[in-house]
Amino acid sequence: MENYISIKIKLAPESIEEWIAYLSDIGIESFWEQEDGLEAFVPTNQVDEKFKSELHKLTSSKNLNYQVNTHDSADWNKVWESNFDDIVLRDKLQIRAPFHERRSECPEQILISPKMAFGTGHHATTSMILEWMMDLTYRGKTVLDFGCGTGILGCYALIKAAKSVCFIDNEIEAVENVRETLMLNDLKSDSIYLGSAEQIPSGQQYDLILANITRNVLLEYGSILSDHLLSGASLIVSGFLMEDVEIMTAKFNTYGLHLVDKMQKLDWAALVFLKEKE
Repeated sequence: MENYISIKIKLAPESIEEWIAYLSDIGIESFWEQEDGLEAFVPTNQVDEKFKSELHKLTSSKNLNYQVNTHDSADWNKVWESNFDDIVLRDKLQIRAPFHERRSECPEQILISPKMAFGTGHHATTSMILEWMMDLTYRGKTVLDFGCGTGILGCYALIKAAKSVCFIDNEIEAVENVRETLMLNDLKSDSIYLGSAEQIPSGQQYDLILANITRNVLLEYGSILSDHLLSGASLIVSGFLMEDVEIMTAKFNTYGLHLVDKMQKLDWAALVFLKEKE
């Protein structure tokens, strides 16, 4: 396992969500919210001159200082285990690590061991999508989890009897984490790919696409995601702020996708689009 750097920024509590969005846009996916600010974790192989320049430009524009430390993978595992509490959504779904006790009052559960991949259920974007997914019927349906992180969304679809789920992420840690999440939940998938939109199987169209990624990535790949949706199928996207809803909606409308539902948690948004029936 590779090493990581942590970037610690002192922030007022009301600024933390905004800064998670800013840092996500330069490629950071793992965060710990703290009382006095935010700590972000990045694999050292991503810390090139371009990344350093973008981070410096971002923080200096807001007159903020930051502290950088290096950690090995064992350090990271200790950090997340010490900070990770289980979570319950709508008194129905428990998301827990193997070291948590199962809550008998919750009929559904997902086990995760997130390491450095994004998607524990704690972040507003993940929990919004999961809560929306609770009311769907999945039996016999095909799903794409694009930018899957831990695979928590796609694995929940499999738990709910989806026919198949394709997992794609551009981080090797996420791909490894998906395999572990599948194993922990006694699930299987033959479609786990390292890469981006080019890894979506050619000609394949899905009943549901889940994309909890950044605004810029969604804007870049929205057209491709639409092409891989079946007529009348749904695309749910998150990973951006409420202030981005208008631009996201306008852009996705040009791909033949119409907004049918909108959710908000803190400053974060999640949008559900339906593809026009042909």
